[in-house]
Amino acid sequence: MENVAEPLGSTAGANSGKPVLSDLPSITKDLSSDNKEVVLLAVRAIRKLLSAEQQPPVLQVLEAGALPKLCAFLDTRDNAEIVFEAAWALTNIASTDYTSVVVDGNAIPALVRLLVNENANIREQAAWCLGNIAGDGTNFRDMILKEGALEPLLCNIKEPACLSLLQNTVWTLSNLCRGKPRPDVDIMAPAAALLANLVATHADKTVRDGEECTHVGRKRLQAAN
Repeated sequence: MENVAEPLGSTAGANSGKPVLSDLPSITKDLSSDNKEVVLLAVRAIRKLLSAEQQPPVLQVLEAGALPKLCAFLDTRDNAEIVFEAAWALTNIASTDYTSVVVDGNAIPALVRLLVNENANIREQAAWCLGNIAGDGTNFRDMILKEGALEPLLCNIKEPACLSLLQNTVWTLSNLCRGKPRPDVDIMAPAAALLANLVATHADKTVRDGEECTHVGRKRLQAAN
């Protein structure tokens, strides 16, 4: 599956240098800045650190105290890039053995709200993060369903803004269907009907992912572009 595009807006590509772990204390301090541009660059630097495909420094980021800020940034109203970068960073934390800290940070309600955000990249990133959380086990899966994620997720599948959004939302939906005990049949009935329709009416690999995404894996780290 494709990665989400590099961040939106006029600051895209800013601070494109690769951050180093020794900078983490100062980066974390910048998360509390009153300057939104400084905050954006700090969140992006943490996301880049966490996007390492081999041994991302998740524990170091957590010990630096960045998690509460990353979770809080999901509710940022005036800067879509900060929301996007924070959701991406949390996606990669949730792809590891530290999924529970994202849940404990109360990220699920905010991520579900982001499924209806006006920005398609943000909706996609929220779906990816929720997919990683759901893939950790049935308790988290049920928490996401209880929070009301299914309806907005299905809306994004019915009317996807782009190819990768469709792929990622279908993959997330597959994780919400996984596990034993199975989720409530009545709750999941609309999802089953939609997936059946997608597979029946689309021949391309993108939509056949509705059948095949169970082989992709329960969790997926998003590497840096």
